[in-house]
Amino acid sequence: MASPLLVPICLLTNQLSLNDLQALQAHVASLMTAEPVAIKAGEVVLVGENTYAHVGRPELGTFNVLPAAAEEKILTPNQLRQEVIKMADSKGKAFKAGWRKLVLNRGMVENVFGILEECYSEIRRKNSNPEGWKTARELGGRDTLKWQRFKLRVISYLYEKGSFGSPEEEEGFHDFEDTAGGCDEIAWDAACYLLEHPEWQAK
Repeated sequence: MASPLLVPICLLTNQLSLNDLQALQAHVASLMTAEPVAIKAGEVVLVGENTYAHVGRPELGTFNVLPAAAEEKILTPNQLRQEVIKMADSKGKAFKAGWRKLVLNRGMVENVFGILEECYSEIRRKNSNPEGWKTARELGGRDTLKWQRFKLRVISYLYEKGSFGSPEEEEGFHDFEDTAGGCDEIAWDAACYLLEHPEWQAK
């Protein structure tokens, strides 16, 4: 028997864009693995990347789509790289030069972001991330500033832990391109830790 939530949600389809419908489909799919959530009259629920619906009488399927709230613009790829470069501002000249090359020439930011994008759905599921799945869902969709900022926090955490290596090491810096070396597990563990410990701050 279909979930009683699916019928009223489906009544929104003639009011949403294609992108919002796709986001709604992904959201409903993620709910299948989560604990049941009761939706009450008067609540506002997210039904798309930037679209909310006010619940009138859920048992009758009365939903009213609300205007999207204004969101901060997401960072450009260059802005993201510059944010990562600044993490090494307090280091010596040789370290900063190698770090800059790691970011600009070896694609480290893109590599780490790519790993996190691949596990985006997994970290939002209770069965795969039992301690942090709720916090993960608060980060919003893939194309949001919150998600970008979280990925930057993962890089900052890995940087603090020395996961990217250094010029003094025999292998130098690590760009996280070779997932066979376990860098995807390292990024996953870092993401889960930060979701469980949102109070963590870089030194």
